[in-house]
Amino acid sequence: MIYSIGKVHYAMREYTKALECFEQHLSLSIAMSDKRSRSNALRGIGMVYEAWENKGRALNCYIRALPAYQSEKDLRGESDTLRMIGRVHDRSGQSQTALYYYNKALSLSRAAKYRFGEAGTLYDIARVERDLGKLTEARARIAAALETVESLRTKVIRQDLRNSYFASVRDHYEFYVDLLMQLHARQPDSAFDVAAFEVSERARARSLLESLTAARVGINQKVDSRLLDQERAARMELNRKASDRILLNANHTPEESAAIGREVDDLSRQHRELEAQIRVASLDYATLILQQPLNLKTIQQQAVDDDALLLEYSLGEERSYLWAVTKAGITSYELPGRAEVEALANQVRDILNAPRFVEGESFEQRQARLNESETNYWQAASSLSKMLLGPAAAQLEKKQLIIVADGALQYIPFGALPDPQSTDDSLVPLMVDHQVTYQPSASTLATLRNKIETRQPASKMLAVFADPVFEKDDSRLSAAKESTANDSPEQSRTEANRALRDVGIAGDGRSIPRLFASRDEANAIMAVTSSKLSLKAIGFEANKGLATGTELSQYRIIHFATHGVLDSETPELSGLVLSLFDKDGQPQDGFLRLNDIYNLDLPADLVVLSACNSALGKQIKGEGLIGLTRGFMYAGAARVMASLWKVDDDATAELIKHFYQEMLAEKKAPAEALRQAQIAMWQQKRWRSPYFWAPFVLQGEYKGEIDAGQRPQRDEYYLAILAAVITVILVLSLYAARLVVMKRQRPV
Repeated sequence: MIYSIGKVHYAMREYTKALECFEQHLSLSIAMSDKRSRSNALRGIGMVYEAWENKGRALNCYIRALPAYQSEKDLRGESDTLRMIGRVHDRSGQSQTALYYYNKALSLSRAAKYRFGEAGTLYDIARVERDLGKLTEARARIAAALETVESLRTKVIRQDLRNSYFASVRDHYEFYVDLLMQLHARQPDSAFDVAAFEVSERARARSLLESLTAARVGINQKVDSRLLDQERAARMELNRKASDRILLNANHTPEESAAIGREVDDLSRQHRELEAQIRVASLDYATLILQQPLNLKTIQQQAVDDDALLLEYSLGEERSYLWAVTKAGITSYELPGRAEVEALANQVRDILNAPRFVEGESFEQRQARLNESETNYWQAASSLSKMLLGPAAAQLEKKQLIIVADGALQYIPFGALPDPQSTDDSLVPLMVDHQVTYQPSASTLATLRNKIETRQPASKMLAVFADPVFEKDDSRLSAAKESTANDSPEQSRTEANRALRDVGIAGDGRSIPRLFASRDEANAIMAVTSSKLSLKAIGFEANKGLATGTELSQYRIIHFATHGVLDSETPELSGLVLSLFDKDGQPQDGFLRLNDIYNLDLPADLVVLSACNSALGKQIKGEGLIGLTRGFMYAGAARVMASLWKVDDDATAELIKHFYQEMLAEKKAPAEALRQAQIAMWQQKRWRSPYFWAPFVLQGEYKGEIDAGQRPQRDEYYLAILAAVITVILVLSLYAARLVVMKRQRPV
């Protein structure tokens, strides 16, 4: 137990606490004459000293740990220890000695059929050979390591564990990319840059790729209904307990809150186990888990249009890379290492996320701070643009840009960066000349297109959810105040309400503020579409029952204007907040969570998440951001528009109004409609800051308009045709009868 606690402290980089635990474990193991436990403790102590750069003491601990594993014929323990010894020599610049120990560890791993150890040791050997200039040998080693990694990955059934394992070996893929690009520098005509790009695709968004495939073939349709019922019940219980955790009242003690947190964790694990059983029960599971990313040629054919440019980034420890892919070719560029890129990206993000309002600040102080923030933003954003886009500036032209970001770049709205060729005197945002969309990977875009290209459009146009009821003291719950609440929401809106849009904390520490502007937002949307083919769910009607019912699958556009809940630790509990009370004032489940969304059938052309941070989620190395956007794509959405930060209430309403006007009234594709809406905002002095117009980004399909015309439902369509045919027959029959009568009446 003490040893396990030490490993947790070590993983959290709390090395002093880890050392205390390992030393206690060492004392206990010596007292109990437990050789293996003693060796484990020595290895733990060695790891701490290695982290502290004390290589001598680390090596001494590893060497002292080795004999016990050898005497007990523990091949795995011996292999891991030899690998640690090799690593110390490697970091000390003793490459040949390191290779000696690594090769011994590799032999033992293979003898023990220890595939995890084998993959890791092959990676270690590849690094040493790369440093020795043996690039061809290193390539063979890392290719073998990744083959083992892919094989192991297919054996991990639970999605979250598979993600965790893949994240732990992401550095293997990054190393392979870097190695291939070094080979490309030596042999530019040997297509090593193409191979590096394809490895980059193998390293990202694999779970999403499998999920999209699963959704296309209908994995749940092949599973025992009883297992599906168990999963549904577990999901409902998990959601209920997670809602309790969010809506804690002041009477809960810290101990009670912690207990609820533990219950949520246990229920989450149980639900994940049931999800894993469902995947295994599917006859198509083996095919799904082996779903491979696409090669360059297929991506060019299926994901990149003639007027588009795919920009894919891969951040590495020493060097990062950018691939610019067109329909006809690929060009690669070397960028600075991850630390330098992410430091600048985080600076830009921090400026964009700076608060608009600070309590106690005077108007003059606020204006001075915002002006300084604006200046700092354009300086930092210009530097970031030159770093990320400058190398490919000549290829940008006026093309549609498809961004596949990595690391901290996933939080950056590229459309708000200045054009890399614009001067400091006239910085023009990239979105002025370019449509910009975002993808987890190029392969997922192609898979998404294959999923939606043959399906029939939904029969109805638009469903809007807005202004839900969050609190029991909401005026709409009182019949006497109901008319007042509907007459003039503007009168009761406060500055605090405008500043809050996600689940905020009000003065009492618990309440969820009402979103008055979301009602205006809904009305503006409905003004540009046919009410006969649209649904406006306002107030009590904006509830989870309607959102999860079958009716929603009939709409081409689904718009949620409400609060967002971001759970970066347990992403399946992230979601949207709908009405928490019914018309009678009775509490109800109003949290539409990610695990609910995955179970929806929404063949929508577009889902708009007009809520704070709705494009964010848990960042998992290699997988990207796990959040609401992915859930709606899995459920069937061709595109999802969501936000990267806490949005301004009024600015959002203004942007959304422009967006729908451009998309429905002017018949522009969603990507182009978003660009035009952002330009309209940028051109107004009040909204000129990117903070107001840049938070919303579009993921998924980047081409195609959404027809705003009335489309009859399929049954109505056939009935209309039948009625027309009958009408024609009747007219012809009457005409024929009249001719007969006329012929009989004609004089001889």
